[in-house]
Amino acid sequence: MGTWIFLMDKGSGGLFEGPLGMILPIAAIILVFYFLMMRPQKKERDRLKTMLENLRKNDEVVTAGGIHGKVAGIKGDLITLRVDDNKDVKIRVSRTSIIGITRKDGEEVEEKND
Repeated sequence: MGTWIFLMDKGSGGLFEGPLGMILPIAAIILVFYFLMMRPQKKERDRLKTMLENLRKNDEVVTAGGIHGKVAGIKGDLITLRVDDNKDVKIRVSRTSIIGITRKDGEEVEEKND
């Protein structure tokens, strides 16, 4: 019973007294969550969107399924990939399934790790 009385004791006040004492730690947690989780995801989403908008014929790409190929054609949201030059094997994939560009029309693409 004495423990409950001790926990309920208001004490000497301090830095986090009153409503500000409850709001400030929650605001700090939300701020940390934003900078550690949401902001990097937004940057990655914007980078991917820019990459897909700048996709051109003869770019070498990787799909979400791990298929490597060269862009043979673009028609709206469908991209035709040439996956084997010797046998002229082509597949059609959705633009959103492209997750990376390995070569940009003959030149190597550097990965940026921000």
